[in-house]
Amino acid sequence: MNVWTRPALWWRLAIALSAFLGLVLSNSSLVYFTIQSNVVVLGYFLGAAYWTVKRSTADAPAPRLRGAAVLYITITGIVAHVLLNHGENPLPGLVSGPERLQNWSSFFLHYTTPLLVLADWLVLKPRNASRWRDLPLWLAFPLGYAVVTEARAILFPGFPLKYPYFFLDPTEHGYGWVAGQIGQLTVEFVLLAAAVVGLDRLGTRLFTRTRPVSGPAPEAAGSAPEAAA
Repeated sequence: MNVWTRPALWWRLAIALSAFLGLVLSNSSLVYFTIQSNVVVLGYFLGAAYWTVKRSTADAPAPRLRGAAVLYITITGIVAHVLLNHGENPLPGLVSGPERLQNWSSFFLHYTTPLLVLADWLVLKPRNASRWRDLPLWLAFPLGYAVVTEARAILFPGFPLKYPYFFLDPTEHGYGWVAGQIGQLTVEFVLLAAAVVGLDRLGTRLFTRTRPVSGPAPEAAGSAPEAAA
């Protein structure tokens, strides 16, 4: 099969393009988890596309890194939609208003890219590549991001944009409140990481059920002993 006709290749190139457009149109800096997670996705899926061409396979490389990228971009999408945008419809801002480019950037970074990545994880191979023991490793990055943000604000009080997200800012409610926010998010991220592993298992079941049954027909299988006799 010609590698350029593989849907997996074009799907992963679409993911890389979505992340790239979101990053290019954005005026946000690398201190945002949104930007960092999309950089991870961009790098991984460009690498996956290269792997597809180089090895002529639709199987994604480095499955554990793939699972981490899925988790991080899913965190980005959910936190943005629920905590930052309060569930508002992102579509109206795409067609009007002075911030149209930034709205498009946000749409790519927070909606299009996460949904494309989740579909890739659910539908495309390899399957059963994630393990429950991967969860602590995956969670080290988002939790480390929160710790580094707080430490940087303390050590470098003049750092611009010390607290990229309101739930990391102790100015009004203190560090106890921030710790509570981080604790709550940690529980939610653990559940989300478990859901990512569960989606991998679900993808396996869906693939197994929809895959055509191979092998000889029952009639052919039954006729073999008779022919031998």
